[in-house]
Amino acid sequence: MRRIARAAVVATLLGSICWGVGPADPVSGQDAPAVPTAVDDHFSQPLSQSFSVGEPGVLANDVGVPGGGPLSAQLVSAPDWLFERFTPGGAFVILFIEPPELGDYELTYVVRQVVDGEVRTSAPATVVISLVERWPTALAVDPVVLKVAGLGIKLGRASARLTVPPGVSDDLPFGLHIPEQPVTFSAGAAPLCTATTDNTGVATCALDLGQVLTAILAGGITASYAGIPTLAPSTGSNGLIS
Repeated sequence: MRRIARAAVVATLLGSICWGVGPADPVSGQDAPAVPTAVDDHFSQPLSQSFSVGEPGVLANDVGVPGGGPLSAQLVSAPDWLFERFTPGGAFVILFIEPPELGDYELTYVVRQVVDGEVRTSAPATVVISLVERWPTALAVDPVVLKVAGLGIKLGRASARLTVPPGVSDDLPFGLHIPEQPVTFSAGAAPLCTATTDNTGVATCALDLGQVLTAILAGGITASYAGIPTLAPSTGSNGLIS
């Protein structure tokens, strides 16, 4: 399979800073009509035979001319070994005709918008699709919460949030909470407990007195996620709050 190297879009941005205002017309000396601006996109997912992004998809970061109609996307070019469905709403589905390899693949598209009764078209933008072995994950561990119970006994709670970190892909600008995955807590070399993440990606378990003492001696806890074929393993740690 031919593998496409990632490249920058060749486009002149001068004059397009203010919603795509074109350069001056060499004959009249007046600015060309304003056009929408299509902005490059980057999406990633674990290696797969297919790839899909829902609306607004590629349109999420594009900029229209003020006062104009809604934006629509139009595919310009795609490798001939891809089968694609590209919708005006910015969504697309790709099926690799041959088994894909790890790496980057590219499409180009333009944005169209009706302004003052005429259709105006942006310069092309590039969509880079990265196929990776596994999505990276991150564990944000809360400090161990210690509560004073009856008779002065201290009880604790271990908690951590499992996410795909932000910035991995344009379709995950704020990260992604990962549910239904086991997270194991430990203090030093001593295992404490294992909990499953909820719909917000948080795994929580209560610590008994012995586990609290172990965490105190270790100076805090560590959370570990072993990973699955589409999600990479990760660890995190934090200290104590009394």
